[in-house]
Amino acid sequence: MTLVSTKPITTCRVIDARATICPGDLIEALGGNQYIAIGEVLEIWCDDPGAKMRMITGCVNAGYRLIGFLPDDGYERLFIRRLK
Repeated sequence: MTLVSTKPITTCRVIDARATICPGDLIEALGGNQYIAIGEVLEIWCDDPGAKMRMITGCVNAGYRLIGFLPDDGYERLFIRRLK
């Protein structure tokens, strides 16, 4: 899944989880729910190759949905929406 949109995505918060050890990126990102409201989008920067798969599973279990990702300069930008 690659994020393709004609409209820019507005994120309410960016979490830089680069250089964290598994499952640090997931824990850090999903722990951010105290900072965002239902329906808002959180952007997570990560450089762990397995982060996308963990995020897909972790998002479902924590009430989020992975809406897409974009590769950047040596890391990925993941976008997740809080559902509950």
